[in-house]
Amino acid sequence: MMPSRSLFLTILLACMALSEQGCAPASPNSPEALLERAKLRRDSKKLEEAVSLLTQAIGVDPDDPRLYYERALTHVEAGHLDQAIADYDAAIIRSPQNVKAVNNRAAILGQQRRFQEAADGFTQAIKMDGDDVLAIRNRGLVYHDMGDHEKAIVDLDRAIELDPASSDYWFLRGNACLDGDQPEESVRSFTEAIRLNPQHAKSFLNRSHAHEKLGQAEEAAKDLARAVSIDPTVVTAAEPTPAELVPIPAAVSNP
Repeated sequence: MMPSRSLFLTILLACMALSEQGCAPASPNSPEALLERAKLRRDSKKLEEAVSLLTQAIGVDPDDPRLYYERALTHVEAGHLDQAIADYDAAIIRSPQNVKAVNNRAAILGQQRRFQEAADGFTQAIKMDGDDVLAIRNRGLVYHDMGDHEKAIVDLDRAIELDPASSDYWFLRGNACLDGDQPEESVRSFTEAIRLNPQHAKSFLNRSHAHEKLGQAEEAAKDLARAVSIDPTVVTAAEPTPAELVPIPAAVSNP
């Protein structure tokens, strides 16, 4: 009996000694508990409740950058972009090396068509992490929208260097070359995008435009027909929105 009793007492004493570290339940109003409840509300699309819980958590611990970051993500889902920028600012002040917050903030600025501010933000993110392919890709899109096609191509070339198997990066490079009056390079980029994704209707459509610029009517007609066969709506589809041009990254918790 003694060994069993000694083991029980050892466990009991250990639990008493560690009660503040895990044996006692956390306060339901602690920042950590409020944060977890807010994440659950956000996952359930109860966004206003999630914002309210995170605001309460910030009131308890106003120095925790995670709380502002998570509230910014929630504001984005709710469409409150100005509030999201303010929260990303607060997160960055408290954690200056938070590259996700810097990138996400720049993405919102791009969505609001504040292109120079967005480009500056992505540049800041790239300085923190020179291999951040998302920031590089996004800055390339912003440069494209600013009409600086040479800079856009440089960034998209770097994105392709980091991830050569991405049909998206080749497609975006093709667009930059097409608008930058480099139709031969545009054809090459769209051809690679199609090799990687043979069902990408927009690559066929835009390659047809590049062939037209080169005076290659037969090739243009073939590509147009192929694009329509894949997606009959591709020709009449609306132009991309700023949100598509500079997508806001998916929510990432605890950066």
